[in-house]
Amino acid sequence: MSAEQVGTGQRRGSGEACAWVVRGEPGGGELEGGTSFVDFNLDNDVVTLGWGDWAVDAPVAAFNDMEMLDRCTQQWSAINWEPDWKESFKREAPWCIWRFCNEIYIGDIVVLPPKGERWIAIGEVTGAAERDGSQDPGARLYRPVKWLAKRKSRVVVPGDLLSSINSQGTIFRPGADDHSRRTKFFRALQDLV
Repeated sequence: MSAEQVGTGQRRGSGEACAWVVRGEPGGGELEGGTSFVDFNLDNDVVTLGWGDWAVDAPVAAFNDMEMLDRCTQQWSAINWEPDWKESFKREAPWCIWRFCNEIYIGDIVVLPPKGERWIAIGEVTGAAERDGSQDPGARLYRPVKWLAKRKSRVVVPGDLLSSINSQGTIFRPGADDHSRRTKFFRALQDLV
């Protein structure tokens, strides 16, 4: 992949890594060539946001400035808005891109829970967010990942962690409301690999 780094690419302090759930498969869950987003992620050692392709055209500075990122999103959506998209998506999109590029740090754990599958993938983020305009739509914004478990059965995931992973949202920290739950979930994910 020929890519350009966006976002900060920061590392957390020792012992401070976080876990994130990233649902990187939009709509039908396939790239233009018929490959599933999940297979693309696992085969290319990346996790994609699954959308946000307009970010490929945004200036790199926008990824480090929330107001600029929001303006870029609003400009793109004014031209390309699909009638079946919810208005809330316009408000949430820049925050999802921001989190994907700036709040997930190198060394954090990501969980990819494919729709309709009885397994999850667990990986460690190895680099800053990147964008590559030559990739299929939905795969142009991604983070490099070392997959630690590519098809871990959901059956072995502790119930409260699985409930959190199954929560709605494109990108979130399982147990985000409670530091002790976040820590517990992070350790449980490490134990699964």
